[in-house]
Amino acid sequence: YIKAILLDPVSILLSEADVMINFLYGVGDNTPLRFISTELFVQYSVRRHFFWYNNELWLDDIDDSCSVLICLSGDDNIIDAQKVKAEVVRHKSKKKKKLDLLFWEGASHADCVTSPQLWKEMKQYMLQQQESSK
Repeated sequence: YIKAILLDPVSILLSEADVMINFLYGVGDNTPLRFISTELFVQYSVRRHFFWYNNELWLDDIDDSCSVLICLSGDDNIIDAQKVKAEVVRHKSKKKKKLDLLFWEGASHADCVTSPQLWKEMKQYMLQQQESSK
């Protein structure tokens, strides 16, 4: 039985233009992400050697036996969280898929890494999964 947690997964709907535009050209964004995305070698790698279509995670490709928690930040500045949420909900309606969703309103991309409250929510989910698999 396989379990996975995806934190702010940019790989879901990666082929959407807004992901590339927000990462490469994020206008007015003064976060550390902007600093990282404008670094010379990151720009070179992403523009010349990153094949967007080969790196997308299609929810259909997740094995039916895999339990997945997808954690989304509502104010993510890279992905359109509402669009990804709609995609997850659409796939979750398929009875075979074991997809769960944590949607954090007001959180930005990667806030889950620095927020103890968001870590507690993820830990609670993992403990519930552990108990249900016994």
